[in-house]
Amino acid sequence: MPHLHTSTRSAVRIVVLAAAFLLAALSLVPAPAARAEDPAGTGLDTFGACVTASGSGRVLLLVDQSRSLAESDAANARGTAAKLLAKQLVSYSSSTGNAVEVAVAGFSDTYQSSLDWTRLDAGSLDSVNTAITDTTSRQDGTATDYQAALEGARGALGAQRGDCKMIAWFTDGELDFLTDDRESRINAASTEICRKGGIADQLAAAGIVNVAIGLSGATTGESPDFTLLRSIAIGGADCGTGDRSSKGQFFEAKNIDDLLFAFDRLGAPGDNRAPSERAACVKTVCDEGKHHFVLDDSVDSVSVLADAGREGLVPVLVSPDGAQTRLDPRTPKTEKVGGVTIDYSFPSARSTSIAMTGSTGPSWSGVWALVFVADTEADAQTRSSIHITGGLKPALADAASVSLHAGTTDETVTFTINGKDGKPLSNDKLPDDFQLGAELGTRDGKTIPIAKNLDKATIGKPQTVNLSGATPGQATLRLSLNVTLKAKEKGTGKVRETELSPVRADIPISIKAPAGYPTVADSISFDTIEGAGSTTATIKVTGPGCVWLKQDDTAVTASPDGTDVTVESDHSAQSGCLKLADGQTGELTVTLASSESVNGIVGGDLVVMAAPKGDGEPVAITIPFTGELSKPLNTSTFIGALIAALILGPLIPLLLLYFLKWLTARIPARALRVEQIPVRIVGGAVVRGNQPFGVSDTELVGLVPSNGNSTRSIDVGALSLRTRVGWSPFGAGQVVASIPGMAGAAGREGSSTGKTPDALLPLAIHNNWALFHDPSGPEDVATIVLLVGGDAGRPEIDRLVGEVRDYAPRNVTKLRQASPASPDPGGPSDAAPAAPNPFGPSGGGNPYGPTGGASNPFGPSSGGAPGAQNPFGPGTSTPPTNGPGNNPFGPGPNRPAGGNPFGP
Repeated sequence: MPHLHTSTRSAVRIVVLAAAFLLAALSLVPAPAARAEDPAGTGLDTFGACVTASGSGRVLLLVDQSRSLAESDAANARGTAAKLLAKQLVSYSSSTGNAVEVAVAGFSDTYQSSLDWTRLDAGSLDSVNTAITDTTSRQDGTATDYQAALEGARGALGAQRGDCKMIAWFTDGELDFLTDDRESRINAASTEICRKGGIADQLAAAGIVNVAIGLSGATTGESPDFTLLRSIAIGGADCGTGDRSSKGQFFEAKNIDDLLFAFDRLGAPGDNRAPSERAACVKTVCDEGKHHFVLDDSVDSVSVLADAGREGLVPVLVSPDGAQTRLDPRTPKTEKVGGVTIDYSFPSARSTSIAMTGSTGPSWSGVWALVFVADTEADAQTRSSIHITGGLKPALADAASVSLHAGTTDETVTFTINGKDGKPLSNDKLPDDFQLGAELGTRDGKTIPIAKNLDKATIGKPQTVNLSGATPGQATLRLSLNVTLKAKEKGTGKVRETELSPVRADIPISIKAPAGYPTVADSISFDTIEGAGSTTATIKVTGPGCVWLKQDDTAVTASPDGTDVTVESDHSAQSGCLKLADGQTGELTVTLASSESVNGIVGGDLVVMAAPKGDGEPVAITIPFTGELSKPLNTSTFIGALIAALILGPLIPLLLLYFLKWLTARIPARALRVEQIPVRIVGGAVVRGNQPFGVSDTELVGLVPSNGNSTRSIDVGALSLRTRVGWSPFGAGQVVASIPGMAGAAGREGSSTGKTPDALLPLAIHNNWALFHDPSGPEDVATIVLLVGGDAGRPEIDRLVGEVRDYAPRNVTKLRQASPASPDPGGPSDAAPAAPNPFGPSGGGNPYGPTGGASNPFGPSSGGAPGAQNPFGPGTSTPPTNGPGNNPFGPGPNRPAGGNPFGP
């Protein structure tokens, strides 16, 4: 089955006053004025139709990180909702066969990428969720800069048309800056976004669907004015050129549950229907409270998001045989019901998320229902969004051989329904009850009907296309598939129907010039222009006849501010046209030029004139174009600044880089669970007791005490975690993990540092592991340390367990080979200086001092004590005796303390 959506919700948006009266009469919780399920625009339909036709798509998840989120979204609902979206997209991709790539980024004062493009599937979901957690946990920005957000998104998605691309961005506030020139910056940013040809128009020109979600901030009592955000997404309110409602969508959410439903809609591309609503039942399941849905063996998965309307209600799933399964609201679980796997969780105090798989189970086919049951009076209105997912895709049969010509009345096309593998299904594999419709949308806005309500008996028959009034150029064949599943409900005998929303496929198709005219390609895409300059591209043409570019009719609809864009060709008049004989192919070369060195997208329409070989009036063919402008690095300025820095003093920039690196070398303020587990290595396997290494549900339950801030050190029993900067001024800091008397290695790579050695972890220690081993002790004994985030689920723990099983034996071997078998307890420490150093002892001759340590910004060496004032730390295990420590580079063997910091 295609990716479909059951929606039987009462139409609240039909008459707002009537809905409010009904809710009051039933003593229900009133609906917010702008509900997340009542969006403006149809951008999700457009994106879903593109993905269905092409088989792939890209989604950029862009999250606000401004300080106001600490109040408006204190519970990090955006993170919960974004993870629900990722899970939904995995299900969508698996069931439809459509490939979905995601990237994650945040914005406030600037745009910050957290995860580059990643194919989303079950294997990558954990890494995507980690990026979402990292992005949504940051809320320290001092601005809500829409311009920075959209410019970053534009760069991430690119200017090339033809791909299916979507921005899904979230914010809790209006465009704002916390600066002295606040008003002027707001005006400048909104102007650059919304001017004719500005950023909003540039995104549309590149075919990027723009979906915006605004959180109204009900917890603060303030309601942001999202007029600008809405108009950026869908047009209007003097933002950009014309109506962009088909290229964007806007949701407004009042609370976490509205936010969940908004993100849930993003996880079902092309499914733009609202959730269903039912009253809650009291104490027992009642018919009026059932959210029905019908399944058969053509459906392979179902996902449900439901809102109880208030806290305290219990969701009950009723299977086709009448069995009732109460979903425990205290904890997520996975259960089996009649051979069907039910995986459920609770993303909020009111909401329930359910995933169902197992189409071969005996209880799969038939009428299912979800019900919310209250212990007392049913004073709640419940809603559900049920996505029934499969792989049916309407398609054009023999697409490569289809040739449509303007002016004809007897062109024919044939349609088919493909499975998720892209191959046509035989008639016996098609649903019993479906209808397929088709129409052709031309570049000039005309709609040409082709077919309506094709079914199993008629879908294979050729359909006539009347192109008598069509103009040549790019067009879109819009196919819409409607499927209805029916079954009798056990107990009532009623026939229940699940009317599934249309699965739309938008197939690009070319309407050629009339017979006898040249055939002209209907799109062109230019390479990036670096700085002011030009680039060329070609339009393929097949004779007979001649073609030329009508330069004066070129319409530039999107370009960076202040840029003069021109489109030209050597063949710009009929007298100098590109002439082609019968069947001859050629290329019309077109040059795109920019007068300024700027960043942005240019786009619009150019007009190619085509004339037949003999007599006949030329016809105009409108061809969309896009290109990208990039402002290169000013090489002379960069080299000059570099030379100046080198002349002024190499030490100053290095110290500054080290200092900045030290400032950021902190363990993130995230909840942490730690477990230290003794193991043995037996026959190349990791054994705990007499069983393969594993972790029970009763472990990793306690959190490491924290004051809620990032830190440079954590101690858990004998385990010590200390940040260190390292010798390089570049890159990020790291964390040294140590246990006295033991050597350590971290993760699958066995990362370690120092002579001992100690385990070396990234600053984000969460969801990592380390191994510790005494090289002078038994070779089969070790300790595994698991460092698990407080929000990590069982899949993340299982991943760590799998890595330990696979890589711990190898790491033990590496530790024994790298560590001295019998260290000399009376010998010098690891950090003893190797030679006199003009910058102070540093252990090993490092002119910038040893690394490690909590309070020393550059850290002491592994054997040294932290230096309180010396930023490079002493290099011995005891404080130096030849100076009070006021020399910032530390006293040296030939250097008195105090006076000259570099010694005599």
